[in-house]
Amino acid sequence: MWSVYVAQPWYASETAWAAVGVLASVIIGVVSIFAAYKIANPRRRLAYDLLTCAPLLNAPPDVRSGIELRHCGEVLTAPHFMEIVLTNDGRRDVPTTAFDSGEPIEFDVTASIVTLLRSDSRPDETTSPAVHGTGSKLSIGPGRIARGQRVIVTLLVDGPEPGLVCRHNLIDVQCRRQSLWTGRVMMPVIEMIGVSVGLLAVGAVLAGLDSLHTIRPLAITMMSLGVSGVAAGVGGAVTLILNDQQRRMSRMP
Repeated sequence: MWSVYVAQPWYASETAWAAVGVLASVIIGVVSIFAAYKIANPRRRLAYDLLTCAPLLNAPPDVRSGIELRHCGEVLTAPHFMEIVLTNDGRRDVPTTAFDSGEPIEFDVTASIVTLLRSDSRPDETTSPAVHGTGSKLSIGPGRIARGQRVIVTLLVDGPEPGLVCRHNLIDVQCRRQSLWTGRVMMPVIEMIGVSVGLLAVGAVLAGLDSLHTIRPLAITMMSLGVSGVAAGVGGAVTLILNDQQRRMSRMP
């Protein structure tokens, strides 16, 4: 007599779910250790960006040949309006002692600084560190930059292609270029990815421990939601990055 065996789907295999449960437990353990380390060792972090870089003379060269723009009697050949933002988006204040040897954060705008128009600090109750501009160099600090504080510096510069290059000797402080817009919008996406990974891991653990198959449909649903959330989050993050790059290029002269 012939015997017919019907192959079971993978999710009906006890061995497969046990392996998935072990893997999920390892992932949760690693994430927990990493989160505990981050909480116990919060890093100081600064982000900077070029908010605005707009030419004041937009007409073609042959049209503006007879037009002069002066500042205190000095003729400007390629004047630009610039806004630079420096944000403390870390979890700790950046103290004055973080400036090694009292050296400030230096931004090279690759154009001659004509004048410093204004310097603002947000929130209003925060005090802006010292700001100076000489040649093509803008210096910020030394001085305390509180958690969540934003320093916005507005400049009038003269040069055909202004840019932004940062140099610093900060101690135990990460300083990187990041769009203020991307930072604000990206955080909810990152949080969604984190929640989705959590759903995926919890669903896998429940499925691995469910020997009676009573809650396996719920576990599979949680895993499906987790996978969908991770996919949507990654896709959203890529879209935000591409949109921000396009936005940067469109506002440059």
